[in-house]
Formats: sequence, structure tokens, C-alpha cells
Amino acid sequence: MLGTIRLFTRHTIFVFLELDPTGDVCVCFAMPTLASRLFFPVPATAHLHEQRGPMQSRGGKPIQPERKAMILEINPNHPEPRKIKKIVDVLRSGGIIVYPTDTFYGIGCDLFNKSAIEKIYKLKRRSPTQPFSFICSDLKNISEYARVTNYAYKTMKRLLPGPYTFVLEGSRLVPKIMLTKRQTVGIRVPDHAVCLHIVGELGHPVISTSATNPETDEILATPHEVKSVLGHAIDLIVDGGAVSGQPSSVISLIDDEPEVLREGLGDVNVF
Repeated sequence: MLGTIRLFTRHTIFVFLELDPTGDVCVCFAMPTLASRLFFPVPATAHLHEQRGPMQSRGGKPIQPERKAMILEINPNHPEPRKIKKIVDVLRSGGIIVYPTDTFYGIGCDLFNKSAIEKIYKLKRRSPTQPFSFICSDLKNISEYARVTNYAYKTMKRLLPGPYTFVLEGSRLVPKIMLTKRQTVGIRVPDHAVCLHIVGELGHPVISTSATNPETDEILATPHEVKSVLGHAIDLIVDGGAVSGQPSSVISLIDDEPEVLREGLGDVNVF
């Protein structure tokens, strides 16, 4: 006898586990006043799950519960310092976040965490030959990661922070995984307090690529849409409210010859 169950009656039911000739376990319920027993066959391994701990697959490997990213609400205009610190702690531990910008919600990680960058490539189903852009905190920060000529400096000073991605020649500080074959990089300084505070607290750039559905390539416009589609692969979703929902304008400033590579939210008539 393995145990008893007390019902709301005066009877006590005794519970047995027995093996039938086929090797299956039968759960047997018996009452003192009953002449017969009821048999309910169950898989022979069912009674072992509790002893093993986590449920296991047929191969014997633990079945991990599905991970779902936590959503952290933050003030988009005046981000709370303790929340910024929490976000940065996730980045420093190698985590992947989704955060608001002045264009879309972006997927990001620490610029210097190769493992996290590779995970984002897989998540986006994107070839490493198409590096992501990254976010700097200001012009001075840009000059650490790119070669900035006088022309480029004056141009960016006039337009940043803003909805632009500028293509520049990368510096030696930029990891190879983030450089194109021409050794160029895409750099942003969004006009959004949350991402700028994140970069400032981290102390170096954060990867930036739009949060999209990998199956359809559709933009995921809200934190809850992001969670429903990408929550299994994201460590933290930063909810900064509504964003514009338009892409940044991509401008190459290589050789001081401005070239519009993509027209987006930023005005391209100034070039």
C-alpha cells in the first residue's frame, strides 16, 4: 500500500500500484466495503517523474520550461535610474534586451559580447555578412568607434540625436563581427532618453536592430507583441510606450560624399 485518500464520506480509499503482465503500472483503488478494485493503467515510468526531478524526454534529457521575457515599464522621458541599472545588469551578464528608440523597438546586447551578438543573428535569421548597427551616446562616443572627418562631424552634429543611421569607417575598437567587408559600421544616436541612458550607464555601445517577426519580417510594434513572438529568446523587454514605427534614414558619409542608402523617418533632403 502506497497511501490512503480520505473522501468527504466515512470511507477510506486505499491506493496501490501494481504491475500487470505487460509491464504497465496499474493504479488500484480499493474500499473496504467494495468487493472489487478499479484498475487504471498508466505508463510504467509515470511514478518516477517526482523522483527524477524535472520531466525528461525519451532521450533522458530534462525538459526545460519555456522562457518568457519579463516586461519592465519605464518612463520614456525621464528613465528611472534604478531601472536603467537593472537593464544594464542584464546586458553585462550577456543578456539580450528589447528597448524603445525614436524609430522602432530594437533588439540589442553589449557590443563586446560576441556570444550574445551571434544569438541575435540567429534570432533575426540574418547573415553575419550584414552586420547590425549600434547605438552611441553622443558625438564624442562615435569618434571612439569610427573615423570622423570634419565634414562628418558637422553633419552629424546638426542632425543628432535623431532618426538617422550613419555609415562610417570603423575604428579598431569595433569587434570584427560588427564590421562589413569594407570595414564600415552603422552608428545611431537616437532621440530617445531610454536608449541613451542605457548606453551611458553601460559605458559603451549597444547593438541595434529592429524587433521583427522572423517568420514574416513584420515589425513588432509593442512590447506585448514582442513578448508573444520573441519572448522565448529575449531576457528583458523595456516598455517605453509608443514609438514612431518608422525606420531610420541610412546615410553613408564615407569619403565625405553623402549617399542616401535608405529613406526613412529622418529628412534626406538636407543631403
